[in-house]
Amino acid sequence: MGDLFFMIRMFIYTFIMVILMQVKIGPTTLEEKVIDFTHNSTAAGYFQGVAQGAAKFIGVQYRHFTGQLKSDYIEKYSGGESPGNRLKTRLKELKETIDSEWKEKSKQVKESLEQNQPVQDPEII
Repeated sequence: MGDLFFMIRMFIYTFIMVILMQVKIGPTTLEEKVIDFTHNSTAAGYFQGVAQGAAKFIGVQYRHFTGQLKSDYIEKYSGGESPGNRLKTRLKELKETIDSEWKEKSKQVKESLEQNQPVQDPEII
């Protein structure tokens, strides 16, 4: 129940703060004055530099981490075993098997034709 009262109290404080920030002092409101102060202060420049440095650091570390993770994955699971290459590898093996069988059968047919003998294997015809 205390959490509910805390939430209601914070909602009321926020509402009061929003209303107070809309008060005009001179040509601008308090909200505009606070925004100008925060954007033009020297502290804002320091914070901006720190934030840019942190963002760059995080980006570099993220790229390094994902690159390391990818290389570890590739070492563990070879390129032929990756999901996109499994079917290609299997297809290549099947083609090689068919080619070798075809060459063997064609040799048999050539030999039988050279010897003027009928072909013995009905699968060849």
